[in-house]
Amino acid sequence: MITYEFNPDSFATFQEGIVREWALTNGIGGYAGSSLIGAHNRTHQGYLIASLHAPTERYLVFSKVNEVLRTNNTVYDLETSQHLVKGKTQYKNGQEYLASFSYDGSVHYTYRCGRLTLTKHICLEPGKNVCAVSYEIENPGDAAELTLVPLFNFREHSASATRDTLDFTLSLFGNSLCLTPKTHPEYTILFQTSDGVFQEHTPVYDENMQLQIEVDLETDGLDSHYCPYEIAVAIPAKSTKKLSLLCSLLPTGDSFSDITEQTGFALLEKRLAYTEKLYAAAGYSDEFANRLVLAADQFYPTAAPPVSKPYWQDCPGSPTGAGTP
Repeated sequence: MITYEFNPDSFATFQEGIVREWALTNGIGGYAGSSLIGAHNRTHQGYLIASLHAPTERYLVFSKVNEVLRTNNTVYDLETSQHLVKGKTQYKNGQEYLASFSYDGSVHYTYRCGRLTLTKHICLEPGKNVCAVSYEIENPGDAAELTLVPLFNFREHSASATRDTLDFTLSLFGNSLCLTPKTHPEYTILFQTSDGVFQEHTPVYDENMQLQIEVDLETDGLDSHYCPYEIAVAIPAKSTKKLSLLCSLLPTGDSFSDITEQTGFALLEKRLAYTEKLYAAAGYSDEFANRLVLAADQFYPTAAPPVSKPYWQDCPGSPTGAGTP
């Protein structure tokens, strides 16, 4: 299995880390992407950009998850981001705790927070508008708590949002949150967790996230997101904790079932099996050739476009490579 690995030497500063980027695709026009340190720097980035009519009409629905670990009165804020606040750029430097980043067809961040180790995995389910975020937390010390803040959106992937455009109808069923955008009531964003307690989050909007690549292109580069809830997850002393999050875009009214802590890890295994099958089908023994196979797979949608023009003309310059045939 080919793996790209990076250590802190590759992201010694925020500016060094943000220029290195990753992308994942789901084979039906949807994709995910961000930077090596987890801060977004393009309008086209997020954990789930779903294809409403595969493989076209890409919409950002799930931007990211910000994490905070607390133990023994110590707070580890893992958020890595750039915001414009009162006319000045401010940074959240969660990458200071980032011990490693790797990419093998899925994405893996490992953080060291005192004696705690948190590994975060991100993958897309092939053939579906589904993103899984899975966590493994090793805690050899006292009890701790993990707070998760998911950021949602519903905008065309090359546009930007403000708080005025983020208007949803919410329903919470146990550990399943449904968000239906009032502009597109035929769709529902389903966000699920295998554990934790949902609590109201303040502020409700993450405003003026500054996307540096867009700023460099001489736009304001600002985007906003909706974050109505945070999830508090208890981590017992001297334990290893697993947790799965799942975000899906569904037709409104579709049924769904609860997830377990293994749900996200099962999708990681499914993605790994898909990648291994890809290498086997290509039949190359050369590592560089297999790297090209992995990269080329990001270009190829399995769903036929519902229009006569080539699907890549729908989104010139997207990070999935869809801007190039």
